Amino acid sequence: MKYVLAIDEGTTGATCLMIGEDGRVAGRGYREIPQYFPEAGHVEVSASTHNESVVVRVVDNGPGVPNEIKEQIFDPFFTTKPVGSGTGLGLDIARRLIRQHHGQIEIDSRPGRTEFKVTLPRA
Repeated sequence: MKYVLAIDEGTTGATCLMIGEDGRVAGRGYREIPQYFPEAGHVEVSASTHNESVVVRVVDNGPGVPNEIKEQIFDPFFTTKPVGSGTGLGLDIARRLIRQHHGQIEIDSRPGRTEFKVTLPRA
Protein backbone atom coordinates (compact mmCIF):
# COMPACT_ATOMS: atom_id res chain seq x y z
CA MET A 1 0.00 0.00 0.00
CA LYS A 2 1.38 3.40 -0.93
CA TYR A 3 0.19 6.97 -0.49
CA VAL A 4 1.62 10.21 -1.79
CA LEU A 5 1.02 13.46 0.05
CA ALA A 6 1.07 16.51 -2.20
CA ILE A 7 1.68 19.59 -0.06
CA ASP A 8 0.59 23.04 -1.16
CA GLU A 9 1.39 25.78 1.34
CA GLY A 10 -1.38 28.30 1.75
CA THR A 11 -1.93 31.36 3.88
CA THR A 12 -3.41 29.37 6.77
CA GLY A 13 -1.16 26.32 6.62
CA ALA A 14 -0.67 23.52 4.18
CA THR A 15 -3.19 21.41 2.39
CA CYS A 16 -2.24 17.80 1.92
CA LEU A 17 -3.81 15.47 -0.56
CA MET A 18 -3.30 11.77 0.08
CA ILE A 19 -3.47 9.90 -3.21
CA GLY A 20 -3.66 6.12 -2.89
CA GLU A 21 -2.60 3.51 -5.41
CA ASP A 22 -6.29 2.91 -6.04
CA GLY A 23 -6.73 6.54 -7.08
CA ARG A 24 -8.71 7.60 -4.01
CA VAL A 25 -7.91 11.06 -2.76
CA ALA A 26 -8.29 12.40 0.76
CA GLY A 27 -7.45 15.94 1.79
CA ARG A 28 -6.67 17.61 5.09
CA GLY A 29 -5.02 20.81 6.26
CA TYR A 30 -1.94 20.67 8.46
CA ARG A 31 -0.71 23.81 10.17
CA GLU A 32 2.73 22.49 11.14
CA ILE A 33 3.91 21.21 7.76
CA PRO A 34 5.15 24.59 6.42
CA GLN A 35 7.77 24.81 9.17
CA TYR A 36 9.41 21.67 7.81
CA PHE A 37 8.75 22.47 4.15
CA PRO A 38 9.41 26.15 3.48
CA GLU A 39 8.03 25.58 -0.03
CA ALA A 40 5.75 22.92 -1.47
CA GLY A 41 7.01 19.44 -0.73
CA HIS A 42 6.40 15.77 -1.30
CA VAL A 43 5.74 13.09 1.32
CA GLU A 44 5.34 9.43 0.43
CA VAL A 45 3.93 6.90 2.89
CA SER A 46 4.16 3.20 2.14
CA ALA A 47 3.54 -0.02 4.05
CA SER A 48 4.67 -3.53 3.27
CA THR A 49 5.21 -6.85 4.95
CA HIS A 50 8.62 -8.43 5.35
CA ASN A 51 8.87 -11.89 6.91
CA GLU A 52 7.03 -11.57 10.24
CA SER A 53 7.06 -7.75 10.26
CA VAL A 54 5.13 -4.82 8.89
CA VAL A 55 7.31 -1.97 7.62
CA VAL A 56 5.95 1.56 7.28
CA ARG A 57 8.10 4.14 5.52
CA VAL A 58 7.55 7.89 5.46
CA VAL A 59 9.84 9.65 2.97
CA ASP A 60 9.92 13.37 2.27
CA ASN A 61 11.96 15.79 0.20
CA GLY A 62 12.36 18.43 2.91
CA PRO A 63 15.57 20.02 4.17
CA GLY A 64 16.67 16.91 6.09
CA VAL A 65 17.74 16.42 9.69
CA PRO A 66 21.26 17.70 10.37
CA ASN A 67 23.71 14.95 11.41
CA GLU A 68 24.60 16.80 14.62
CA ILE A 69 21.05 16.42 15.99
CA LYS A 70 20.00 13.04 14.54
CA GLU A 71 20.76 11.20 17.79
CA GLN A 72 18.78 13.74 19.82
CA ILE A 73 15.52 13.96 17.87
CA PHE A 74 13.96 11.08 19.81
CA ASP A 75 14.97 12.52 23.22
CA PRO A 76 12.14 13.84 25.39
CA PHE A 77 11.81 17.63 25.27
CA PHE A 78 14.25 18.01 22.36
CA THR A 79 12.94 20.51 19.84
CA THR A 80 14.31 22.73 17.11
CA LYS A 81 11.36 25.09 17.51
CA PRO A 82 11.60 28.43 19.32
CA VAL A 83 10.83 28.48 23.05
CA GLY A 84 7.09 28.19 23.60
CA SER A 85 6.41 26.72 20.16
CA GLY A 86 6.79 23.02 20.84
CA THR A 87 7.17 20.50 23.61
CA GLY A 88 9.67 18.21 21.92
CA LEU A 89 7.64 15.14 22.83
CA GLY A 90 6.27 13.98 19.47
CA LEU A 91 9.07 11.66 18.38
CA ASP A 92 9.75 10.52 21.96
CA ILE A 93 6.11 9.45 22.32
CA ALA A 94 6.14 7.80 18.89
CA ARG A 95 9.28 5.82 19.73
CA ARG A 96 7.90 4.73 23.12
CA LEU A 97 4.64 3.53 21.55
CA ILE A 98 6.49 1.65 18.83
CA ARG A 99 8.77 0.01 21.42
CA GLN A 100 5.76 -0.97 23.55
CA HIS A 101 4.61 -2.96 20.55
CA HIS A 102 8.06 -4.56 20.15
CA GLY A 103 8.94 -2.45 17.13
CA GLN A 104 11.62 0.00 16.15
CA ILE A 105 11.87 3.35 14.39
CA GLU A 106 14.86 4.43 12.30
CA ILE A 107 15.79 7.59 10.45
CA ASP A 108 17.92 8.06 7.35
CA SER A 109 18.28 11.70 6.39
CA ARG A 110 20.19 14.01 4.12
CA PRO A 111 19.20 17.30 2.48
CA GLY A 112 16.34 16.62 0.08
CA ARG A 113 15.42 13.18 1.47
CA THR A 114 14.44 11.97 4.92
CA GLU A 115 13.05 8.53 5.61
CA PHE A 116 11.47 7.35 8.84
CA LYS A 117 11.11 3.57 8.87
CA VAL A 118 8.89 1.89 11.44
CA THR A 119 9.07 -1.89 11.79
CA LEU A 120 6.46 -3.73 13.85
CA PRO A 121 5.81 -7.43 14.35
CA ARG A 122 2.80 -8.78 12.46
CA ALA A 123 -0.21 -9.51 14.60
